[in-house]
Amino acid sequence: MNELHVVFGATGALGSAIVRHLTRSGKPVLAVARNEDKAQRILPEDTEFSIADALDADHVTYLCQGATAIYNCVHTRGENWFTLAENLIAGAKVSGARLVFPSNIHGYGPLQQSPATEDHPHLATSKRGILRNTLEKMLADARESDGLNYVVPRLAGIYGPLVTDSFIAQIVESALQGKQGYWYGKLDVPFDLVYVDDAAAACVRLSAVEQSPEDNPAWHVPGYAPITGRRFMEMTYQAAGTKPNIGVRSRLMLSALGLAVPGAKELVELLYEFETPTLMDGSRFAAAFPDFRYTPYEEGIPGMVTWYREYLSAQSATNRK
Repeated sequence: MNELHVVFGATGALGSAIVRHLTRSGKPVLAVARNEDKAQRILPEDTEFSIADALDADHVTYLCQGATAIYNCVHTRGENWFTLAENLIAGAKVSGARLVFPSNIHGYGPLQQSPATEDHPHLATSKRGILRNTLEKMLADARESDGLNYVVPRLAGIYGPLVTDSFIAQIVESALQGKQGYWYGKLDVPFDLVYVDDAAAACVRLSAVEQSPEDNPAWHVPGYAPITGRRFMEMTYQAAGTKPNIGVRSRLMLSALGLAVPGAKELVELLYEFETPTLMDGSRFAAAFPDFRYTPYEEGIPGMVTWYREYLSAQSATNRK
């Protein structure tokens, strides 16, 4: 059977990493993005790409024709999440492709046990977690009613090149500038992080993993090993060549900030993940893919810092023009 991997959100951190992985593996890929200039700048040379809005149902269905795997790497907001999911579900149904729908553990809420396995109950207490659970119920309902073939790679926090929309980006930038960087919650609580290229490779592996309709579609991808915020920041500053200058955003501080900044209020709802060990059991994934190699922090953190140094330098040069 001919393969075709269709990646929506192909210029984001995870989407572009998936495209790179597929390209290196010699697999046919169609990258879908909204910005042509960004696609030409970020995607590997000679990548076939299409400029489209994933909220356009007809265009999504058209692009999914002939697909064997469809990846959702789109960043969107509000009600658009439901439109996006509906469109990708429809595209997967029409093509018969497996829909790869990356997620996280926000939907579990505070863990009843840590590390948590894939059968942990979905007891979300945050808006983001409730949203994730609602989206996954849409997928499950589509499987029940129409036989949707899908998989949910449940990813740890992602770090690495192009991950510019998280608190980790602020830490790296502060390290490169020799300024104070901030972790959230508690510095010495272990935390799961996965290098973006590893997350991408896991998504591609799971696009073809054998599973029956009765199997749990979620797979934990926890990364190399748990790491504390303190150790991650120390290693980041070391890679940047600057003296560690580590601060903490406490619950009280974020709660006060949340009065003026909506994003901070949402973060307070998830702060439990930084205050108590909120870890994933990755043994199921490890058993299915015993040859899978996660990137050690000793490799991933310097790689991240090198990319950010070039990225910030390019931004500075552009701003000077």
